[in-house]
Amino acid sequence: MSTPRQQHGASPVGENKKGGAWWKWLLALLLLLLVILAIVLIAGGGDDEDTDTASTSTATVPAATTPAQAATPATTAPATAPDAGTLTAEGQSLLGTGDKTATIDKDATGDAVKVLSVTDGGFFVGTSAEDRMFVEYAGDVGVDEPTAGAYRPAVGDLVDLEGPVAEAPKDPADTLKLDPADARVVTEQGAYVNADEVEQAD
Repeated sequence: MSTPRQQHGASPVGENKKGGAWWKWLLALLLLLLVILAIVLIAGGGDDEDTDTASTSTATVPAATTPAQAATPATTAPATAPDAGTLTAEGQSLLGTGDKTATIDKDATGDAVKVLSVTDGGFFVGTSAEDRMFVEYAGDVGVDEPTAGAYRPAVGDLVDLEGPVAEAPKDPADTLKLDPADARVVTEQGAYVNADEVEQAD
């Protein structure tokens, strides 16, 4: 018997399907590569942002312009404001913190010190309600009474003054004619200035 001859150029149907599947694998491989590339780019971009942030933070730190400036230590703020003047006794400041009783019986000098409040027996000088000292003037305690018509300080005045530092009395409210809050300040400090000369600063 004779069999049908196979036509030239023809191939079985199964072989066509098997040979044409290669491009599907290639497409899947390309998609996988694209996904990997996208992940790498995103990760690389995050590192760049971190680097930029670090660079920006570093750039905000001022650098010393000269070696001398780099070696200069930081200075602390003064105990009192620059425009508050000075009140000292034996070179020790009577404003701010410190043991004021160590200056009792020493001569105090005030230079352009600011008047914060005025009472019947004197006035407070300093920078604030927490940083002030009482100056007795025109009261009954002082050795020298101001003469009639003498300068009387007002709140906000800058004054020059002189007089000894005195020990705080047992009852400042009565002795120095102070209200309870002001009397408490004198008691806590243990001292006050008994001024015999007060004049408005130039």
